[in-house]
Amino acid sequence: MPGTHVLTPFLVQKVPYDPISDFMPVAMLGAQPYMIVSNVKQPFATLPELIAYARAEPGKVAIGVSDSVTLVVANAFATAARIDLNHHRLQRRAVRRTTIFSATRSRSRWLRRCDAVREGGRLRALAVSTPTRLPFLPDIPTIAEAIPGSNFDVQTWYAIAGPANLPPAVVERLHADIARVVADPDMSKRLIDLGIVPPSDTKPEAALATMKSYQQRMGKLMQAAGRQARMKLSSLESA
Repeated sequence: MPGTHVLTPFLVQKVPYDPISDFMPVAMLGAQPYMIVSNVKQPFATLPELIAYARAEPGKVAIGVSDSVTLVVANAFATAARIDLNHHRLQRRAVRRTTIFSATRSRSRWLRRCDAVREGGRLRALAVSTPTRLPFLPDIPTIAEAIPGSNFDVQTWYAIAGPANLPPAVVERLHADIARVVADPDMSKRLIDLGIVPPSDTKPEAALATMKSYQQRMGKLMQAAGRQARMKLSSLESA
């Protein structure tokens, strides 16, 4: 399951299940941070420069979002940085004229193009959304570095879970097998290639703690965004 699984109650009016209590966590697979990148033709080369530009030129920085979660994350960044951002639906033209807020890597068609453009020298990575720098992207600073005191830390995650009545013996066996696979060097490399940080703890208890923490933190952000975020998303989807 992805991190958005536990956010279903904030995205859908009526959910016929509890995304946490109705499931039994089995193993943590990893976390995937977000990244801010910009077109190299933008008048800033670092995140502090972007923030300074956005404050000096209100309304001139546009940010690409693909769904309600990335919209909320973008709003959280804007709030922490005390800047205003225009929102655009994430699409090809965004490469040319927006600052893009997205997962570090994805198999989606648009982000594959985005990676190709970045590797071709047209996009510049400005920051990642983890509390500390990523070991496989050590030269890219964190959002928290650019906004001292913000403790900015927003990541999605992936885990394996089953029905709530899954027998403990089955959970233990499944976790042992999954943990062995995740710890394999080839699998770790594959996860990193996808922009996913392998977990330091794969245990079911770690997965449950992540589910609860993510729902609490992101739920607050989504509630704070509220009607304004939903209106923005609706206008983006109809554009």
